[in-house]
Amino acid sequence: IRVIDRLFDTMNTRNGFGTGFKSPMTINNLKLVKQFFDDSITYISGLKMNDINIFVHSRSTFALGFVINCQSFYNLAHDLLYKKVNALRYFLAYKCSQDHLELFFSCIRGRGGWNDNPNVLQFKWALRQLLFRNSVRASFNANCLGDTYEVPAILKFRTPKRTIHDDNCININEEELQALSNSIDNVNLSFLQQNILYYITGSIIRTLLTEIHCHHCINILIERN
Repeated sequence: IRVIDRLFDTMNTRNGFGTGFKSPMTINNLKLVKQFFDDSITYISGLKMNDINIFVHSRSTFALGFVINCQSFYNLAHDLLYKKVNALRYFLAYKCSQDHLELFFSCIRGRGGWNDNPNVLQFKWALRQLLFRNSVRASFNANCLGDTYEVPAILKFRTPKRTIHDDNCININEEELQALSNSIDNVNLSFLQQNILYYITGSIIRTLLTEIHCHHCINILIERN
């Protein structure tokens, strides 16, 4: 239990000032982390269920997941910490978690009320509302909880005049709202934001292809450009 608990702590580091097994990976402690990962892999490799090695058992998913994560986190931290240009001072494993994507999906579903499977138009308006608020705040009943401290929003949007915040939205006139609405299609998204949108739209298009029989419409949906 202690080994698994420490693995969770190491793979869930989210604070640059953490200590012990919750401390971030740095050049100074990377060798210790590597040794801990190797010892953990050795321990997991020796587990058996009904005299059957865990890796060939039907319940081998968790063991394979821990081993793959140990090797992946070390290799990723090593590459980022020892970069010749713009090397990181520390590496937080929590940044690789899918919680951020889960929180974003939770916000999209929350905008639809009882409908948690939005169509294209509903997703468009849900995303537009998130851009107006300039933040992604998941429900307390979501699959995972966000950080307890303030973090930058996943989707940021700024007007040329000022940043849109919750406390000054009431002062925006109709012309500014219309200009903001028209400029959404021209937003420059980061690689992470593009992957989030591609993931959701790809799922929607895959569902639409089973319902649409118009060849022209299908070609428009699957066209790369």
